[in-house]
Amino acid sequence: MRNHGPDDWLEWNGRIVTETAIGEAAWSCLNGIERKPRELLPSNWLFSPVPVDWVLDTGGRRTVDVMNHWEPVAIEALSPGFSSTTGFMNRLESLATARCTQLTSQ
Repeated sequence: MRNHGPDDWLEWNGRIVTETAIGEAAWSCLNGIERKPRELLPSNWLFSPVPVDWVLDTGGRRTVDVMNHWEPVAIEALSPGFSSTTGFMNRLESLATARCTQLTSQ
């Protein structure tokens, strides 16, 4: 869900991330709303923290380090109600493929 305004600009390493999950997580963290992204393998985001810059209208920047999670143990700890990462991933795959019919699993 998009929380930032239409004129907000978020970057990571010079790359625009405004309309991405990591951008939304960064905006939330900058505004006092805790977010803990979870990555699915494979991913280009297998590092933590992810330093994201909020580019301000005044030309300044505010930076936030978004704590990112991809290891099974970390995801299990952040996902109460799922007894295992495998169960979590199976349920996620089932929901995603049901809602996004163009997705395929490999």
